[in-house]
Amino acid sequence: MVYRFGIRKTLRLLFNTRFMAVFIIAAVLATLVSVSIGDVNEGDMYEATTTVYSASYSSYLESLLGAYMAKEYVGVTNSYRIAERAAASVQDAVVASEVQDMVDASSKAASIVIRISAKSRDMEMAVSVANAVAESFVQEVSSINAVEGIRILDRAEYATISERTVTKVLRLRVAFVLAVLFVVVALKVAMAAMDKRVMEVREVTLDLNIPFMGAIPREKSKHGLARRR
Repeated sequence: MVYRFGIRKTLRLLFNTRFMAVFIIAAVLATLVSVSIGDVNEGDMYEATTTVYSASYSSYLESLLGAYMAKEYVGVTNSYRIAERAAASVQDAVVASEVQDMVDASSKAASIVIRISAKSRDMEMAVSVANAVAESFVQEVSSINAVEGIRILDRAEYATISERTVTKVLRLRVAFVLAVLFVVVALKVAMAAMDKRVMEVREVTLDLNIPFMGAIPREKSKHGLARRR
C-alpha cells in the first residue's frame, strides 16, 4: 500500500476536540513553566559611550596613518592589559575580566574615530568603565607608537538604556511557549503521517485503487456520539 500524506486528514486530526484539549493543556503548562525563566527584577542594561580619534592630521599621509591606526587598534581596546589598567582606575570594585565582558569597540571604514562603549546594569559603572577604558587605550597606543596620535574626543557623561529586562524576559518566555506548542503540533502531524486508517473516500479510490460504490453516513445519537446507521 502506497500511503499519501493528506492535508485535509491532518487538519481534521489537529482540530478535533481531543487534540485541542491537549493543545490547551500544553499551552497552560508551558506558560506556568515559563514563569521561572528569567528575572524581571534583575534591572535594565545601561550603555555608555566614549569616542577617541586620531590626532595625526598635519599632512595627508599622517591622516591616512591615523585612519589606519584607528582601524587596526580597535581590537586592542578589549585586551587584558587595557582592561586591567582600566579596572585599577575605576573606584568601584571591578576586575579586568569583568571589564572585558562589558566593553565593545567599533570603527567605521576610513574613519579616524573609534567608538568605545561599556554595558552594565549599574548606570554609573557603565560611564566609569567607558571613560577608564578610553583613557587606558590612549595611553597604550601612545606607548606603542611613542607619539600622542590618539586622543579622547568625547567622554561619557551619562548612560542610556540599551536593553529592558522586562522585554527580554517576556521574549524568552513567549519563545519557550511557542517552542513547546510547535513540538506538540509537530508530533501530532508526524502521528497523522504514520496513521494508516482510512478517513476519506479519496484514500480508497486513489491510494488503494479500490472501486467505490457508496459510504454509510454518520449520525449523532442521543448522547452526542457519532455512530453508523
